[in-house]
Amino acid sequence: MRDKLIIYGFLSVFFVLLAEGFMSVKSTYDAASVSEIRVATDKSQCVGRLLREANIAAVEIRRRDLASVIERCKKIDEQAQAWSSE
Repeated sequence: MRDKLIIYGFLSVFFVLLAEGFMSVKSTYDAASVSEIRVATDKSQCVGRLLREANIAAVEIRRRDLASVIERCKKIDEQAQAWSSE
């Protein structure tokens, strides 16, 4: 009986962790909020330009899109400093 309780305990913990993992993955596919988009665009002109183009093309911006666009624009923003006034 004790062994069954231990197994049921481990299984319940496993399923709770599995459900939490599913919910966190699901939330990355949710639409980004206005405040999340504003924070991302305030950091980089490149991010702002790409997200504006997506909005003009009527493409829904998701949270995972924000992360990939920010990562994609890091090098572009670094290179843009070559043209900034000294």
